[in-house]
Amino acid sequence: MSNFIIEKNKESVEIRFTDNLVSNSVEILRNTLKKLLSENVPEIIMNFRDIDMIDSMGIGLLVSTHNTLSARDSHLVLINLSSDLLELFTVMRLNEFFTIRGE
Repeated sequence: MSNFIIEKNKESVEIRFTDNLVSNSVEILRNTLKKLLSENVPEIIMNFRDIDMIDSMGIGLLVSTHNTLSARDSHLVLINLSSDLLELFTVMRLNEFFTIRGE
């Protein structure tokens, strides 16, 4: 069972998480992202509204996805991070690496 919902349109794909992005759910997301990346989507938006935890495997997957998209002149956008997740990304200086938006 996946911990995310995918919504596609012409300009982007939004992945809305329904549970935390931790090691036991990363492999399912990785396989889904491989398929989406093969479709050459111009932008992937990851919506973190309903989660408050991400582990190192989740962060690694985000970095890998960002790098793959950037090499194709596509974008990864993270939205609706909780204050705790935003603080984590700031402490790790990932806020300088990723595009992070509110809504």
